[in-house]
Formats: sequence, structure tokens, C-alpha cells
Amino acid sequence: MLSNREKVIHLRNSYPERTMTSIAEEIGVSRQRVHQILLKEGLPTKRVRELPVGYCQICEKPFSEIKYQYPKAHKECRLAANRVTVRCNYCGEPKVITLGIYQRAVSGYVTAQGTKYKGDFYCNKQHQGRWLAEQHGFNSVRRDNFGNYREGKK
Repeated sequence: MLSNREKVIHLRNSYPERTMTSIAEEIGVSRQRVHQILLKEGLPTKRVRELPVGYCQICEKPFSEIKYQYPKAHKECRLAANRVTVRCNYCGEPKVITLGIYQRAVSGYVTAQGTKYKGDFYCNKQHQGRWLAEQHGFNSVRRDNFGNYREGKK
């Protein structure tokens, strides 16, 4: 059978969030006696307040600070979950884009000429222009600053 001192030490170590009053009521001694035992053993006399612990909805790891009510996830997890890796249609290089851009591109868009493109991704505007030129047979004729046509570089 454990002595009162051992019970106090066990309860403080096992349940640091409990108050001295609740420990005293469970053991059947005064709160002041619990305080004396804790001081003599070098244990904290104040309870450890419970931190609002939540679990990340993406990685399911605990976190102790909830800054925003929704979404309940680590900042790194939210950023990673909101990104998609796609390949450039022109050069094949991988590119990381946001989920919103990906969803808009997959739903498709219509050009001024009525051509619909669906699910096309490019590293940059130059690759998009080159791919369009190759697909539609544009030659390398360009306009200069005065509106005159001239032969462009290939």
C-alpha cells in the first residue's frame, strides 16, 4: 500500500493538469499538505494547464496551437495539400501549381477563335505560344513595331 506522499507524487507525475485540491480530495489530506509534499519533492505546485490540442486533418499529427478554426491543419500540410504537380505539354518538365489553377485548366477554356483547350499545362508563356504555333501551323512571320510583316527567328 502506498503512503500519502507516494500517492501525491504519483498523481502529480501522472496527471500534471490536476489541481492540488483535487489531489487532496482523492487522497484524503488537506491541500496545504499536498503543497508541502510537492515543495519537498521539488515538483511543480501549479498545475499544467491543458493546451488546446488538435489533430491535423491532413497528416493526423497533433498540434498544440490552433490559430484558425478552419481548416484545422498545419500550415505546411495546407500548402502541400493545395499543390498539384503537372508536366509541361511542350517540354515535359514538372511544374507545381495550385489546386485552383489545376481545376480551372481541367475544366477547359475557350479562345477568341472558339478553340477549346482542356487540361493543357505549360512552364511559361513562351512554351504555351510555341506549342500553339506547332499545333496550328503558324510560321515564323512576325510584325515589327510599325505593323509591317517581316521574317522572324526560328
